[in-house]
Amino acid sequence: MLEHKIGFLSRKEILEFNKLQTLRRKRLFWGLSFFSLLFFSQVFKGFYLELIGIILFLPLFIGSIVGSRRQSLFLASLIQLKSFYLRQSSFLNSSFESSTSAEQMSDPDLARDLDLNLLFDQLNLCFSKQGEEQLNRWLCQDFAQSNLQQRQSRLKELIPLSGPIRRLQILSQKQKVDLSQLDLELSRPFIDPRLKWSWLIPISWGILMALVIIGAPVNLLKIVFFIFIATSLYYLNHTQYMLSRLESLSLQMGELNKKMGWLEKISLRLSYAPSLKQKTASKDLKKMNRLIAFIGVRTNPILFYVLNTLLPWDFLFSRLCERSRARFYQDFKLWAQEAIEIDTFLSLINLHTYRKTVWPEMDQKSFVSCIELAHPLIPEDKIVTNDFNPENFQAMIITGSNMSGKSTFLRAVGINFCLAQIGAPVFAKSFHFSPMKIISCIRVSDSLRDGKSYFFAEVQRMKKILKSAELEKVFFLIDEPLRGTNNQERLIGNQRYLKKLLQSQGQGFICTHDLELTKMTENNPTVINYHFSDEWIKDDLHFDYKIKKGPSTTTNALKILDKEGLL
Repeated sequence: MLEHKIGFLSRKEILEFNKLQTLRRKRLFWGLSFFSLLFFSQVFKGFYLELIGIILFLPLFIGSIVGSRRQSLFLASLIQLKSFYLRQSSFLNSSFESSTSAEQMSDPDLARDLDLNLLFDQLNLCFSKQGEEQLNRWLCQDFAQSNLQQRQSRLKELIPLSGPIRRLQILSQKQKVDLSQLDLELSRPFIDPRLKWSWLIPISWGILMALVIIGAPVNLLKIVFFIFIATSLYYLNHTQYMLSRLESLSLQMGELNKKMGWLEKISLRLSYAPSLKQKTASKDLKKMNRLIAFIGVRTNPILFYVLNTLLPWDFLFSRLCERSRARFYQDFKLWAQEAIEIDTFLSLINLHTYRKTVWPEMDQKSFVSCIELAHPLIPEDKIVTNDFNPENFQAMIITGSNMSGKSTFLRAVGINFCLAQIGAPVFAKSFHFSPMKIISCIRVSDSLRDGKSYFFAEVQRMKKILKSAELEKVFFLIDEPLRGTNNQERLIGNQRYLKKLLQSQGQGFICTHDLELTKMTENNPTVINYHFSDEWIKDDLHFDYKIKKGPSTTTNALKILDKEGLL
C-alpha cells in the first residue's frame, strides 16, 4: 500500500518537476521578449513596440511567474508528502534511524528495557514541543490511568480524519512550536505600566493637528511639535526592548498559525476541544501578526522616523499590540491545552492508519492475554506472532535456549502493554489487559560514575520492582534475574525473590536459563511454565520463535560452542 503510494508520488514528482522547468523556460522567454520590445521601442520609433509588449507579452510574462510559483508550491507539497510516506514505510521495515536516547525519555530504565525511545522517534510527528513531551511521558506510563477509556474513545474519533491529519503532520516535519515559550511571552506586558506619561504623545499630536488646521502661530506650532517629538523619542527609547520580543513572538506565532487552521478543522469533527472549535485562535494569531508587522517598521530607519514624525505610529501600534496580547492570552491556555492533547493523539492514531493493529480491551479477569501478538520494531516481513491466553496465574516462568526469542517476547508484551494503557492501538489480532503499573528489569548496566557493579545495579532494579509490588498492582517483566552472580546463589536467590513477589500484588513474566526454577510450579499453582524451543537440522540451528506451554526441554549452548570450534 505505502510502496504503491511512494512509487506513484515519485513518478508524479518527476512529471511536475518537468512542468516546472517548462514554465520557467516560458517565463524567461516571455520576459526577454517583453523587455526586448521595450528596448527596441526606443530605437525604432513609431512602430508601437512598447504597446505590443505591454498588451501581448507582459500578461504572458506575469502569468508564467504566477504559474511557476504555484507549480513550485505544488511540487514542494508532493516532496513533503513523499517524505511522510517514506517515514511510515521505514517504520514498517524497521529502517528508521532513532535520534532519541533512552536517557531522554521520561523513564530511562523502562525505555531502555522496552526500546520505547525507538518507538517514540517513529511515532513522533507532533507539531509542538509540549506534544512531544506528553507523548514521551505517555509511552513511559506517566499519566492518569483513570482516563484510559476516555483517551481511547477520543483517539477513535480521529480515524476518519486521516487527510487533515496528514496535512498537519507534513507541516510538523519542518519546525516545532514551543507553546510554553509562547505562553511566557504572552503572559508579560509589552509595555511597562509605569510609562503612564506616554499619553502625552497622542495628546500633543492631536493639539498639533488642531493648531495646524486653525492656522496657529509658527512659534506655538514649534513648541507643541517639540513636545511631540521629545516625548516620542523618550517613549521609543524606553520601549526598544519590545522589538526583539515581538520578532521572537512573531516567528513562534507565524509557525503556529500555519498549523492552527488544520487543527481547528480537525477539532470541528471531534466531540471534545470546545475552545478550538470557536476558531478564534487562528483569527487572533493573524491579527497579532499583522500588528507586529506594523511595529516591525523599526527595522527600516528611514520609514520608521518618517512615520513617527508624521504620526504617533509606534505609540498607536504598540498599544494595539498590548491590547491584542491581553485579549489573546485570556483564551490561550484553554485552547493550547486542547491543542497539546490532540497533537499527541495525532501521532498515536497513525498506528491505526498505517499499521496492522487492533484496539485493546480492558479485562479485569486476566491481566494480559493476546492473539497474534507482534513486536512493532521488527520488520513486517520478519514478524513471528504469538498467542498467549493463560488463566489464573500470577507469574510465568519462561525458559528456552539462547536466541530462541525469550527477551524479544518480553519486549513485545511490554511495549504493547504500554500502548494499551494509553488507549493506543496495539500490534495484535486481539489484546486484553488489566490496567496496572508496568515495571521491568531487562537491560541492566553497571556504572563507573556511581561506583555500581552490574550485580548491584541489577539488585537495585529488582528491589524497586518488589517495593512497588508491595504498594500497588504491578506488571513486572524480568529477564535473566541475578545473572551477575554464580549459578548456585542465583538459583536460591531467584527462588526466594519469586516467593516474595507471589506474596505481593505483582504479576508478570520471568525469563531464565535456570531450569531448576521451573519446579516452583509444583508447590505454587499461580506459577506456570512456558518455553521457546529450537531444532538442529543438518548442523544448523533453527528457531520458530513460538511460545509453548511447559518448561524447556532443549539446550543449545554446548552445541553452538562445539560448532564454532571452542570445545
